[in-house]
Amino acid sequence: MPGDPTLVNDIICSLGEFGDFEVVSGGQPNTAFTTYFQAGSKVPDELPGTTSYDDMTLERAFIPDRDLPLKQWYEQFKLGLEFERTAVKRFQSFNGAVIGQESYTVKPMRVDTPDGKAGDSSVAMIRVVCKVTSRQ
Repeated sequence: MPGDPTLVNDIICSLGEFGDFEVVSGGQPNTAFTTYFQAGSKVPDELPGTTSYDDMTLERAFIPDRDLPLKQWYEQFKLGLEFERTAVKRFQSFNGAVIGQESYTVKPMRVDTPDGKAGDSSVAMIRVVCKVTSRQ
């Protein structure tokens, strides 16, 4: 996470043309390390290897007219008719100023829409699970 973690108040993620998501998790890097002994050394060094990323989960309140293109992107991507998008995490301070950002190339793995149950007082949320293919 860029910047001082004590200054970060909120994280918002923008996913291409689909807008902002208020609840963001994942996208953390996982780097494999290889133990290496230099010639004549008795103390090992660790060399960084490949880096992969955790899946990124995005959530926001469900609005059918706004979120229909998101569901269509997922369906079209499964058929090979759509492409990856860029997700940008923005780290905001307590007064709303952006103090850092991270960009990722993502592809949709799952889009969960609400069940359609009415009558309870909870907010219907849409959840998008994306596979992070790279960090820009």
